[in-house]
Amino acid sequence: MALYTGIPLLTLTEALTQAQTALPLLMRGEAVGAIATGDKRITFVPTTPAALEKHIRDLQAAITDLTTGGWTRKGFYLGGGKGL
Repeated sequence: MALYTGIPLLTLTEALTQAQTALPLLMRGEAVGAIATGDKRITFVPTTPAALEKHIRDLQAAITDLTTGGWTRKGFYLGGGKGL
């Protein structure tokens, strides 16, 4: 994948492990960040589960590209239409 071009396999696998570890926390709402200055505090959720799941799929595809020499198998879906 062009986004991960030039990134070593070890770095990609570490990023994948971290993302997969963070996903359950994020889905339960436990991965909340906070910024505090003085008496003011702002809390936020760093990302959405859907965005993190996409990031995980992208990392998995990049790792597959590196380990298989660029051959990534992609699925496709048939939807709707008469006779399907």
